Amino acid sequence: MTRLTNNIVPLISITFIILILTVTIGSKTAAAENFADIIENNLKKTFDAAGIAQGENVHLEDIAVNIINIALGIFGIVFTGLLIYGGWLYMTASGNQDRVEQGVKTIRWAIIGILIVITSYAISIFVAQNIVESTGGVLEFNN
Repeated sequence: MTRLTNNIVPLISITFIILILTVTIGSKTAAAENFADIIENNLKKTFDAAGIAQGENVHLEDIAVNIINIALGIFGIVFTGLLIYGGWLYMTASGNQDRVEQGVKTIRWAIIGILIVITSYAISIFVAQNIVESTGGVLEFNN
């Protein structure tokens, strides 16, 4: 397990560093704008990307569903990456039994993780729809 964590932790760390750098570099605008203008422009871009018009009422259920969907999407990406990594370990084992076992274990745990994410997504949709229907609203999923 330590070999697995020794290989995966740097990979995940590098991925998050690249993500943070792209977000911070991509959010830079003209140097003349102050911090409040930058935040306002980024919020407008976020609202436009999410399909939310400024001044529109946003319900708590929609925010919760969006946060859960984003979190489950990130976990799905991580477990898919682990699945690919496990396949790579298995394919490049060259007869080394330890690497074969490590690859198979990684694939097995990645598949279990993906199944948990899919199940969690289904449960979150079921719960969100029942909560909204019990309050008299309509919840639409834009996938």
